Amino acid sequence: PDELRDALLREPERFVRTLTEELMTYALGRSLEFYDMPVVRRIVDEAAREDYRFSSLVLGIVGSDAFRMLEVPPAADAVSSDSGAAPETEPATSREG
Repeated sequence: PDELRDALLREPERFVRTLTEELMTYALGRSLEFYDMPVVRRIVDEAAREDYRFSSLVLGIVGSDAFRMLEVPPAADAVSSDSGAAPETEPATSREG
């Protein structure tokens, strides 16, 4: 643990860059490409100015064009636009016993 702590203190940017890449991969639902790297560098640079706060990484990711431009696929059980009716659901059952 001491060696890990020392390594993180020596090169915090390296750790934060890797963490940012992993968080972005998760947030975008895809692998990062070469064109994502300038965004990663910008997020890490901004985080450095805020003492590498985790919140600055999250805000940088959700504020990025790549994240904001994500298209969310429609839900599998979405209601068709012409029916106007809510989907049928099964009544909840209680478990007593």
